[in-house]
Amino acid sequence: RTLLHRALELFRAAGDLRGVASTLDDLAQIGLLRGETESALQFANEALEIRRTHGDERGEAVSLNTLGQIELTRGQLDAAERLFRLSLEMRERLGDHEGILQSHIALGVLAYERGDRTAAVAAWRTGLERAREVADRRSECFLLNNVGEARLADGAYDEAEIALERALDLAEELGDKRAMADVSRNLGMLALRRGDDDASPR
Repeated sequence: RTLLHRALELFRAAGDLRGVASTLDDLAQIGLLRGETESALQFANEALEIRRTHGDERGEAVSLNTLGQIELTRGQLDAAERLFRLSLEMRERLGDHEGILQSHIALGVLAYERGDRTAAVAAWRTGLERAREVADRRSECFLLNNVGEARLADGAYDEAEIALERALDLAEELGDKRAMADVSRNLGMLALRRGDDDASPR
């Protein structure tokens, strides 16, 4: 058993339902990363039930988004979209700007999984506006890379380059080596698609 399971036991013993729900969400996310979707679903549903029972709408929106991510991983795209949109509607009503940003990221990923790059880019561009409003540069970098990759796939090389160059600038400012690697790979693919001799623009 992990420290998170121990934390869950302690929160239960203390009667701290907010702590219980947050820890259940953490366990759901870990299960999702490990590919353990059934356990992730169980944890996320329990968190959702606690939050609904106690009127925690902001937390409920988090749980709905987590459940959408699980359904997306399971390939249940319609179910995922329903959950993402329910979460987004709740976050918009609450004025939860950071949550709205996460919802648009999720809807973009969903659209991309469906092969609808136009809808994906539209969702990610909306997310970019939100990321800039809340000064979330890490999410801005992630979204710019996604937009660049999608526009690259569409053959819109100039648009892709603008997005990817800005993403690389942000990744370097953040010192995020993983993001730098992801963006640099896309820039390399852009150079190859254009037939440049140097597949490394920088």
